[in-house]
Amino acid sequence: MPPDGEFILMNYRIADNIAVPFKLMCLFSQTDNKMEYKIKLKAEFDKTYTAQDVELVIPVPNNLLKKNINAGVGKAKHDPEKNSVVWRLKKFQGKREALLRVDLETSKEYNDSQWNKPPISLNYSIPMYTSSGVIVTFLKVSEKSGYKAHKWIRYLTKSGDYTHRL
Repeated sequence: MPPDGEFILMNYRIADNIAVPFKLMCLFSQTDNKMEYKIKLKAEFDKTYTAQDVELVIPVPNNLLKKNINAGVGKAKHDPEKNSVVWRLKKFQGKREALLRVDLETSKEYNDSQWNKPPISLNYSIPMYTSSGVIVTFLKVSEKSGYKAHKWIRYLTKSGDYTHRL
């Protein structure tokens, strides 16, 4: 029996038969020393939920001469330490879309074989949402020592390892 004021947590993980909360569509084009990303992020979950701390990391080559980053929603900036463009959205409501356009120019000596196009990664959390559809509707606590159960459930969906290959 836990002491007063402490809670017993019940955790579970599901990796099969889940509805992916975000759809990521990426158009990538490259000509000579110019690259262009057009990225559309769509929230596939219901509009009653809001994702928090959404972060999209787009790897880019390290020898950039020029960069033009245009985010329709949120903030996007080049992070030279990670060799990437990081797009952050504090809150993102369900059934919404957001667009990002990134135009890059590399040095003339750039060779496509030098860079292997690492995957784009997405991190997020969605409070009170379950991508598996599992919802606790009934829970019975059998405690003979007089422990009082508090009726409170918190759902949290986190991104885990969400990557998109070009």
